Amino acid sequence: MNDSGSSLPTALIYSPLGSNTQADRDLEMAGWSVKLASSDLESWTEQPSHIWVIDVSTRSIEMEQLMQELWEKRFSVPLMIVVREELIATYWQRLVQLKQDWPAPFQMLVAPYPLEELLLRVVFLTREGLGEGGVLVHGRFQLDVGRYEARYGDRVVPLTPCEFQIFRALMEAGGKVVSKRELLHALHGVEEHYDESVVKVYVNRLRNRLEQAGADRSCVRAIQGVGYRLDRG
Repeated sequence: MNDSGSSLPTALIYSPLGSNTQADRDLEMAGWSVKLASSDLESWTEQPSHIWVIDVSTRSIEMEQLMQELWEKRFSVPLMIVVREELIATYWQRLVQLKQDWPAPFQMLVAPYPLEELLLRVVFLTREGLGEGGVLVHGRFQLDVGRYEARYGDRVVPLTPCEFQIFRALMEAGGKVVSKRELLHALHGVEEHYDESVVKVYVNRLRNRLEQAGADRSCVRAIQGVGYRLDRG
């Protein structure tokens, strides 16, 4: 395991199986400094890291308690949950709660996965968490990814994490149509285990937020049978 150093990005990984998981092997191969975490969540904050990775590879009371504590405390650290496909149903409710309420960038990755998928997701999460995402502009809309701030004209639009991810995907498309599957991926990191009706719920919430800031709620336009696009406002 690499020694921590200021020149290396650092990942703090927790697995009930201990060391030598796929995630820590893959990140070490990619040049990351990897630290293994105990089940004592408070000790994690004493180990500076760019991202927390939790490997949900087995069902246990310890894992359920850890995920409950994560949800209750909501640390502002980018978080990735790596979960085996057969355990998604077991932890479904907690995963959804974490996705909705985690204050920092969050994604879920279903194992087994290709190495490139893990590395891409980690890079995106840490860049967003470190404020390197830049500012997106589309008409009167602005989205400062690094500051996690949306604006319509000179008015700030307060968004929840899920609303932010939907808005970001629409902003990045620059007026092009974004499919429901792509929006699901923006919300959860995967598409196939989620109901597309979830997208409609968050799109409507986003419309309400934009309308309260002075925009026309129809600026998030539904393209029947395809997805949504953001007009310039």
